[in-house]
Formats: sequence, C-alpha cells, structure tokens
Amino acid sequence: MFHHGTNYVSESARSSASAAKSSAAQAKSQVDYLKTEVERLLMITEALWGFIKEQHDYEDQALFDKIIEIDAKDGKIDGRVAPKAPTKCPECTHVLPKKKPFCVYCGAKITKDCFER
Repeated sequence: MFHHGTNYVSESARSSASAAKSSAAQAKSQVDYLKTEVERLLMITEALWGFIKEQHDYEDQALFDKIIEIDAKDGKIDGRVAPKAPTKCPECTHVLPKKKPFCVYCGAKITKDCFER
C-alpha cells in the first residue's frame, strides 16, 4: 500500500507473511523428516529381503511377484493398496473403530492385521 508517497506494509500483512513463513518452515521440516523415515524403512526392507533371500534361497522375482499380488488385491496394479471396507465386530456386527483393540459396543477383543492401514 502507498500512503502519502511512502511505502509501507500493514501490520496485518506482516503478521500474515510471518505466519506463512513459519508454516512453510514447519511443512519443510515435516517433509524432511518423512524423507528420512522413508529412506530408513527402505534400508530396513532391503536388509530383511536380504536375510529372507539368503536363508530360503529365493530369487528377486519371487519378491516382485508377491508385490504385484498384493498390489492387485484391489483390482488395480497402481502401486497402492486400496483402503479396506470398515471391519465389523465378529460378536455384535457393529462397525469397529480403527484404533481400538476391543469393540466399544460389546467389549469383544479384536485382533488386528499387523499390516492394516
């Protein structure tokens, strides 16, 4: 904005710019953390495959075939696993909350798949 020929930025604009800069820095930090975690998980996955391959005499093709099998479960080979339909309690058939180890309706203990997303 211009005021009597003088350049100035309102306090509100400065505050908004500062908040945006802070938000961008926080997002960058989170992305950097996630990149590091992905790299760590890739290294762990490679190590685990190395152990399995050596101990069971598998070839890399066996891993590729299993990856395609898992990817195709949702009918599309797209590098993603589709979300599953909501799970129902085996005792009372109510839809189960994802993060609870028991049914909130009847108290039945629920065993979750360790790879559930």
